[in-house]
Amino acid sequence: MDFTVYKAVVFQAKKGEKLEPPSKPVFRDATEAEVGRIKGEALRMAGNKAAARDALIAPYIRGSRDPQLLGSLGMYEFSIGETARARKFLEAAAKAKVVRPRAYLQLAQLRFDEAVKSPQGTQGRLSSAQVTDILTPLFTARGQPPTLPEVYEMIATVWSRSETPPTAENLRVVDEGVQRFVKRADWIYQAALLKQQYGFLEDAALLAEHGLRITADLAKRQRFQALKASLPAPPTPPAEAHPSAPAPATGSTKAAAPSS
Repeated sequence: MDFTVYKAVVFQAKKGEKLEPPSKPVFRDATEAEVGRIKGEALRMAGNKAAARDALIAPYIRGSRDPQLLGSLGMYEFSIGETARARKFLEAAAKAKVVRPRAYLQLAQLRFDEAVKSPQGTQGRLSSAQVTDILTPLFTARGQPPTLPEVYEMIATVWSRSETPPTAENLRVVDEGVQRFVKRADWIYQAALLKQQYGFLEDAALLAEHGLRITADLAKRQRFQALKASLPAPPTPPAEAHPSAPAPATGSTKAAAPSS
């Protein structure tokens, strides 16, 4: 690591006052679950999967149900394709309110894969209950640091398979994802397609235009150009306004949603 990402904060005492010395940090021994999780994840990242699993599973076998450990176990099993075991650990971690957005993302992926195999909506689409079941962990992940672009991409994917069309209010989370990851071309294209799918054509056109501004990749530009050509042109912004990113959050010009 060449440098550390950090924020510097300066505290300055007012005239005639002084700053109190900071309290001394309190140290403690790491718990068995913390030791197993940290060692296990380090070994997994180093490619030593067998030793990683041994380190992770040891405190679990001894009775630890630490939420972070459960999340790490679930993510490990997910990484090696053991979906049944991964689901067991991730569901337990979510129930214990683990703070680990990727654990919720992977749980949502497992729920989505299962729902796609047995869709309960009409014409092979996801029912409202299935959509809610998948979106619940995604919205939990959305509220935890760090913010993951894959969370927004997964939300859009779920809505694209929904039996019930999302409203403009439902899709505000997609607008939020666009603002947060404004230079992620593939995500912008996915968001534009979703807007087009449900008749938010002005938003889709704005996103297609923005996609052309942020990418020089020929194949991606061709996709954006084709999408733009299929949509009505967005209104021209006022001359004094120069937005750096689209802000489609209104959903104000909704055309009739296409029939499935």
